[in-house]
Amino acid sequence: MDTLNFYSHEKISDRVYIFTEGYSAVHRFTIGVIVGDEKILVIDTGLGMGGDLRQAIEKVTGTGKPMICASTHCHVDHVGSSVQFDQAYVNLEDYKRFYDFAFGEQQRLDDLKAFAMESREVSEYCANRYVKNRDTVFQDLQDGDVFDLGGARVEVYALPGHSGGSMVFFYRAEKILFSGDDINTDASLKKITREGFHEYAKRLKELEKKIGDDFVMYPGHLHMPMDVQVLRGIAKASEEISQGMTQMDPPGETIFSNRANDSKIRMHMADNCIVIYSQKFTQTQAGEAGLNFLSYEKRGERLYIVTENYSQAHRLTIGVVVGDDRVLVIDAGLGMTQELRRTIESFAGTDKPMVCACTCGEWDHVGSACLFDKVYMNEEDVPMLARSCDWERRLCALDSYCLHNHEVQEYCFNHGIRDNSFTPEYIKEGDRLELGGVSAQVISIPGVTAGQTAYYIPEEKVCFCGDGVNMDVHLEKMNGKELLLYRDVLGGLYDRLPEDVRLYSTHTNRPHPKKTIKSLMGACLEVAEGKTETDPPQESMYVHLYGNRNIRLHYYDSTCVIYDRTKMEEH
Repeated sequence: MDTLNFYSHEKISDRVYIFTEGYSAVHRFTIGVIVGDEKILVIDTGLGMGGDLRQAIEKVTGTGKPMICASTHCHVDHVGSSVQFDQAYVNLEDYKRFYDFAFGEQQRLDDLKAFAMESREVSEYCANRYVKNRDTVFQDLQDGDVFDLGGARVEVYALPGHSGGSMVFFYRAEKILFSGDDINTDASLKKITREGFHEYAKRLKELEKKIGDDFVMYPGHLHMPMDVQVLRGIAKASEEISQGMTQMDPPGETIFSNRANDSKIRMHMADNCIVIYSQKFTQTQAGEAGLNFLSYEKRGERLYIVTENYSQAHRLTIGVVVGDDRVLVIDAGLGMTQELRRTIESFAGTDKPMVCACTCGEWDHVGSACLFDKVYMNEEDVPMLARSCDWERRLCALDSYCLHNHEVQEYCFNHGIRDNSFTPEYIKEGDRLELGGVSAQVISIPGVTAGQTAYYIPEEKVCFCGDGVNMDVHLEKMNGKELLLYRDVLGGLYDRLPEDVRLYSTHTNRPHPKKTIKSLMGACLEVAEGKTETDPPQESMYVHLYGNRNIRLHYYDSTCVIYDRTKMEEH
């Protein structure tokens, strides 16, 4: 079998790199690398199942300095390659508790299967190539420790929550926080009691006092920069759980099949952040008022971001721009709940017309569009609506988005929008949607779909790109020539946007920086040029599409594009 590459990296500054280890586009691990004058510190070491992490890092940093590693906690996907480094650190109480779990070969193979989205090729490839790490020797890691790397100091803070020995790392000189699994847009805190959540919220607030509110955060499982609002969102969600405000919390389905459909595992949302908790420990119950899949937060003077969450892994981003004369909703989710308009009215009011603009015609962009007074869409995507508005097809899509959770499926079958048909008004490149005091510029970015559209809000310096710009972009229908054309499309978008623009994609509710566009352009070019020898497979989230070994993913910086290698043979 040919060599497969599961690592990618992005240079953040002269001293900081973000590496990712990815066994699918959806599930990737963040690995921080800080280069000092005397030593190099690696923060978390991934799963260690398919390659040589140290070698991947040394290709970038060189081999002239000692390289040490420190893990945020002792779970299987954070200590996998620790044995490769000159010294390894983890909280030793965590090590004692999780040794069998973190270093058991079968456990690592089982977790790989889930992280690789059941890809047989990945499992077969890694079965004889993973890092043997049972004899890893760790030194203890405690609150208040400091790694002096020479010209760079990294502070360690205890943050017990995801595990009892969880730590976060703060590089104060560049205000970068590596938060592991404790702080993320979805934080798994399944062993915390109701009273413990109150204490956890206090710890988060104390951490903010220590490091300030002006920092960039990289969590362990979503390789993109985040800000203090995520820390505050997790603190708010934790406090609400401690107060028992959990009556409408939906299931928090796991990606691990042997732990699926545990009805006690729920997710509580606050400000577009999710805390995964267990009713077994919080002694809370779901009420009879139904399930809530929607969350929102204010992100600008007139800007709100709504997310539709059917599981912790799959969410849909919906933009809301509040004008003086009307409210613009950008994309409309899957529509398996009838609450989207009412949720938006709760913060935008009911006194203005509310219109919807869809970035494309796929089912997860138009699901609730029928709830609004007018719908805008590029004419090229209108033929997609017959399929996208079909109830049975949307139920099939829900099955994947909710990770096959029976309770979510049953609830949405009874409460979803069955007839979501609508007649759109056409928009095109160069149009402007005036809202009163704020506007949306229409930018055509055909590629993912023929009518793919971005909406740029100059007053907020934010652009909604749908599926066209993300950390992972699906371009399976394109051949090499078409990938080059899409690269040009992205270049045109890049040239039209200011440097400090925030980019929102449909499937990530945190903003991307503008440089994400450049990275995707680089990925498209390399795939078109055939620089794909080591590209791993990309399994589909849809069960009926599993197992197509021609679908591959190509990494570039922290982004990737998904393509069909048979299409490359056409070019």
